[in-house]
Amino acid sequence: RAIIAAYSGNLEKLLPVCESWEDHLWAYFKTFVDIHVEEEIRLVPRLDGRPWEPLPEGFGKKSLSPRAIFEEVENSPNQTLRVEAAAPFHMIEKHLVLNDVEGLLNTYHEWLESHPNMDHHLLRCMVHTILFMRMMNRHMEST
Repeated sequence: RAIIAAYSGNLEKLLPVCESWEDHLWAYFKTFVDIHVEEEIRLVPRLDGRPWEPLPEGFGKKSLSPRAIFEEVENSPNQTLRVEAAAPFHMIEKHLVLNDVEGLLNTYHEWLESHPNMDHHLLRCMVHTILFMRMMNRHMEST
């Protein structure tokens, strides 16, 4: 059922087999893309003039924005999922996916203030993302 759910955009049937933060995000974003692709396809009339077939019951029932997807996962009743969502590298991914640079920098600032002896791998990742964003901003200004 889960395989068919993944192909048909049925989030309700797909979520029960998701175990990790990554699984849940993939399921939500997969159905998010499926819903939006289907909406765009249906804006164009069929070449043969026939009407589009009706969508399966429940398709697109839970269409969330990317920000709402992350909030849904962060507020899951599953404690393990909530802990995974709060993991630093997952929070970085969230801000990058949402193109929330200000939120990312605020999060970095909070982490630096509250964890003076931060893991050096996390600190290195933070510095690299900041340097990359600065480089991209310069590139964008020059074009």
